[in-house]
Amino acid sequence: MTEPIKPDELAEIVARAEAATPGPVTLKPLYREESPHARIGFIFRYPDGSFTKTFFNYEPNAIFYAHAREDVPRLAAEVARLQEYSEEVRKGINATLREYARANTRLAAIREKAEKIIKYSLRDFTLELETAIADLAAALEEK
Repeated sequence: MTEPIKPDELAEIVARAEAATPGPVTLKPLYREESPHARIGFIFRYPDGSFTKTFFNYEPNAIFYAHAREDVPRLAAEVARLQEYSEEVRKGINATLREYARANTRLAAIREKAEKIIKYSLRDFTLELETAIADLAAALEEK
């Protein structure tokens, strides 16, 4: 597993992407013949099939594309790592929910037993108290 992308690394990747010309882009060497220095341009191909040839500041795009070979695999590895982590979290949450349901079931059974004990204990106590009162009344009548 790869190391997580640090915030400053992600910020650098985002900065390179934002500095480059937006796509979709098909990279083709286009040279301006009237320029004393050959410059690379891009052909922008759009989903409807149209395209535009554009010459522009080469450096931000060159930096973006030069780093793409390392940035894309790093970003893909980060996505895979986060997906794996989210799956682990999901499994942990599900296990916790199952344990909570089992504990809730056990608690309900304990509560039911406690209510029965209290009910029967109270009934037995009431019977014993009534018997004691009757015995006391009988003893008082004898005197």
